[in-house]
Amino acid sequence: MTRLSNLRAFCCLASAALSLWTGASAQSRPTEPSVSATGVSYLLPRTKITAKVQVIHSICKPGELSRYAERYLRLSGVNTQYSQQWEIKGIDILIDGAPDTETIYSIEFSKKSGNPVVRLTDQGVLKSVNAPFDAADVFCSQDNTAKVIAQETAEVEDPKRFLTEEILLSGSNAKMAELVAREIYDIRESRNLITRGQADYIPADGESAKYILQQLDVQEQSLLSMFTGTNSTETVEYTFECNPDSSVSRQILFRFSSRLGVLEADNLAGEPIWIDVENQTVAQAERPVSKQQPLLYYKVPGTAKIRIYDNRRVYAGTSAPFAQFGYTAAIAQSMFGKGKAPVLIFNTLTGALESVSE
Repeated sequence: MTRLSNLRAFCCLASAALSLWTGASAQSRPTEPSVSATGVSYLLPRTKITAKVQVIHSICKPGELSRYAERYLRLSGVNTQYSQQWEIKGIDILIDGAPDTETIYSIEFSKKSGNPVVRLTDQGVLKSVNAPFDAADVFCSQDNTAKVIAQETAEVEDPKRFLTEEILLSGSNAKMAELVAREIYDIRESRNLITRGQADYIPADGESAKYILQQLDVQEQSLLSMFTGTNSTETVEYTFECNPDSSVSRQILFRFSSRLGVLEADNLAGEPIWIDVENQTVAQAERPVSKQQPLLYYKVPGTAKIRIYDNRRVYAGTSAPFAQFGYTAAIAQSMFGKGKAPVLIFNTLTGALESVSE
């Protein structure tokens, strides 16, 4: 459900070899996240939904002689108009993180104890305490762009390479179509004569004969494309983000048209693709209140059920830990008493305390 990455590890390190921690507080944006000789100011994360939408874009370009395909080649159903088609191939739901800038948390230090090391991400989110560098993994957000990730085009040689002088000097498209069709029939006849062993010249070795047959196929397909046109497809990936504070139902993520492709949510030319984010966190009894001095805050995430769909199908669905649907908890100051140096690893997508070790 989550993705760990070391891609930005060097640029995300903010560490401090500091003394005894004397207290923690939550404030409404008095300063920016930082690590200094007197303490640390940090943020907790919000959980962000990233939807990766893969769309297949098919393009049909008619041949310049397409209107004569039935007359000279007996080809029916040939497309004579330019056309394009869009289709949703699939949608992947990824769980990402973003700093919650509404509240900043501060830790103050004194000079009476050891050297705890605090690490933050480059956005100021609490990542680890006393952890070896390799253990403090960074969760990387995604670039919100559309990009072509695959492309397929019918490989056809330029037919003009195989046009004779007579064809090039023909006075009309109808005459050109007649001559090109005749050339196609001649190529087919030559191929048949070679395969039957009836040609005037047949290479002695099989490789040469195979090469000649391949070249005849290339010429035929190239000239044939002047009637049938060409088809190409590309797969385009779009990225959408959703960062709700509470449950949402039938929220328009984007709109889609088989003729126009992916559209903005307010473009009525397409049909809506909806996202539901349901808070499935089990209601808890009254949470115990610790009487010990809090030192460090973290998130106890709730659970979100996520679904992306339209009127005909569900494209993706999953359940995931979600910071916004949980609550903020505290680590007591006593955990970091004299001679104690516990290692804490935090999930920078959900704010959860992932592990505690000596």
